[in-house]
Order: sequence, then structure tokens, then C-alpha cells
Amino acid sequence: MALEEMYNSGPVLSGTSGATVTLIYLITGATDYDDAVSQLKSGTSTTVTVDGEVISRQDFRADPLECNDLWRGFVEYSRDSTSSRSTNDGDYYTNFSVTTRQSNMLVSYATTATYGAGAPNIGGKLNIDPWTSFPRGAPTLFSDYQFSETHYVSNSSFGSAEMDEINSHAGKVNSVAFTNNEGQTFPIRNALFLGAEGTRRESGQWEVTYRFAIRPNKSRTFDIDGVSTAVTVIGWDYANPFFGRKEPKSNQIVPVLTAVYTEQIFESIDFTGLLP
Repeated sequence: MALEEMYNSGPVLSGTSGATVTLIYLITGATDYDDAVSQLKSGTSTTVTVDGEVISRQDFRADPLECNDLWRGFVEYSRDSTSSRSTNDGDYYTNFSVTTRQSNMLVSYATTATYGAGAPNIGGKLNIDPWTSFPRGAPTLFSDYQFSETHYVSNSSFGSAEMDEINSHAGKVNSVAFTNNEGQTFPIRNALFLGAEGTRRESGQWEVTYRFAIRPNKSRTFDIDGVSTAVTVIGWDYANPFFGRKEPKSNQIVPVLTAVYTEQIFESIDFTGLLP
């Protein structure tokens, strides 16, 4: 049997998902389809380099020609989770996204207008429940910043100990200041480690992606039981308000913010050494 690349092989297509290329071969002496595909698998490279990017072999197919023992074979290459922009141990790249997430706001930033004679001062409490007189809140949007780092690590440098470390850190926040490989430093409890996923390539090199969600410290001034009070929430901590009630007039019951507690709801751990 013989395998020869044809003259019209290899047009390259590029897009947001990376380069793709289909190589075309003339197969001689194959007895059937399976035999032709087997020759493609054994006689073609598992990767090719296009514009500096290494892309992986994805699919095979073969079409019979008019002569009984001649086949036209197709081998498709494109990027997948095991192909990379770099094949050197220690290299990495970073992705980030800034979107918005929905949250429930109990107290507005400001009351812009009041209508109704004798309307009580409710201090910006939103969507007050007529039965309990406590705010149920209103939907609003906050920024949601996440980033990931993909690292290429030799097989000898990544194993069960590193997987255990990833597992022990997942779902936790940083107990000390944490700096990523782009030089960004996040104060305590600002970085939440979402976890990681990895793939070992045919060469034995690992491609491991670490994912983080970032929430910066936030400060805001509230009227707490008649006193203007600045409240600071650290990163992923939770602001836990406590409301009471008062009756400024007969038949008027309004909620009063009497206290705000800030609570740590994620376990913290030192992220030092987590990233390669």
C-alpha cells in the first residue's frame, strides 16, 4: 500500500476558533474503507503547524475512486482542548471576562423623588412587604470579573499531588494577598478559586486551566438606626442586614436598618504555589 499527498491538499481556513486545514491523500492498495482509514491513521502526523499554531488531527474519511484499489483520503486538523498556542513547558496564557450578574438590593443608593402627602421616610428600603414591613429588595446588576490561566506543564511536574492541591483549594478564597502571573494582586478574600481542568497530551505535557472569580472590597454608607455609618465588605464576604420597625405616625410602620453584619461565607486558604 502507498500514501501520497495530492497537489490540491491543504487549503487553510482561519476563524475565531483558530486555523483549520484538510490534507488530501491518494491511497493505493487499500482493500476496503477500514483499510484506507487505517493507512491514513498510521501514515499521517497527529499535529501540523499553521501560522505558528500547533493544531491536532481530528477526523479521517476516505472515498473510493473508479479503480478498485485507489482511494482519496481526507485528514482534518483543527484546534481542540489538547492543541495549544505553545508547546514549551512553563508557557501560559490568560483569558478574562467582565460581565454582569443579577443581585438583590435591599436599600437603594438614593431616593430621587417622593410622592404622596405625609409619605414616611423609609430610608431607601425597596419593595417593602406589607405584612412584615421588611424590604424584599429589587433586582439590580453588578459587575462580574473572572479570569483563567492556562499553563503547559511537563508530566514530571504535574501529578496526583498537584491534583489534590487543586481539589483542596477549589471553592475557597485567598487568605493572604494573591498575585497572578499577569502581576495583578488581589487582597485577602477577593479571589475565589473556581477550580481547574487539565488534559495530558500525547507528548505527556499537561495543559491545565485554572479559573478564578474576583470580587473587590466594597464600601457604602448606610443610615443605621439614625446614624450615618460607613460599612466595608471584604471581597466575597456577605453583608447581612438586620431590620427593625418603627411607627412614625399612627397606622404607619416602616422598616429601620438597625445593624449590618459582615460575614465570611467562604473558607479561606493560602493560594501561594497554586499556580505553576
